[in-house]
Amino acid sequence: MRTATQPDETAPLRLDTVYREHVEFTWRTVRYLGVSSAEAEDTVHEVFIIVQRRLHHYDPAYSCEAG
Repeated sequence: MRTATQPDETAPLRLDTVYREHVEFTWRTVRYLGVSSAEAEDTVHEVFIIVQRRLHHYDPAYSCEAG
């Protein structure tokens, strides 16, 4: 039985949920990789455009932050 604090593993991921949970990690990562702060917002935006296109391929057995 699932409780309110446990995610529903059968529910499809939503882009807004993925964005909220991973935008800060994504921002830190692009900055760490040398993207200037002036370019970071556009780069993060591009990352989430790709996430939107590929979200239906996501395998919940792996972390969204896995390489």
